[in-house]
Amino acid sequence: MPKVNSARNEEDLQDVINAIHDCWFDLSEVAIDSLKSTLMIRFVKPAPELGRPISQGRVLSTIEFPCLESFLRINEVLRCSINDTERVGLYDFNELKFDRTTNRLAITTGVPISFFIEVRRLDVSVEISDKVVEWKTRRKLFGAPRPGEGC
Repeated sequence: MPKVNSARNEEDLQDVINAIHDCWFDLSEVAIDSLKSTLMIRFVKPAPELGRPISQGRVLSTIEFPCLESFLRINEVLRCSINDTERVGLYDFNELKFDRTTNRLAITTGVPISFFIEVRRLDVSVEISDKVVEWKTRRKLFGAPRPGEGC
């Protein structure tokens, strides 16, 4: 069952940020639906809490965990501006910053990019699906990884 976090005010925006922080997205997969005034960003969400041990030694343990297809949806979009000066294609979400005086949402990333969305009002959601798009492994010295340890 998909998990959804949403924000329609600045106080709830932190829940959305927590859900996307350090997740990677491909700039070429940003989609704008002008008829619905919606911007969608597909990203991959690691789910280490769903990990399973694949080897466990006294010194080194390994788990594998799924990465789930997920979407950041921004509604009520008026305009979008993206200036991709670095041209690396893949970017990691850092923060979402909302300026209520201009109704402008800024997406900040680890690799610098200028990404601004002007909206009628704040209406943002994250959907984390059950669809596994890849599996990753994680190793840990001295004992088994604890639930929630991943990337």
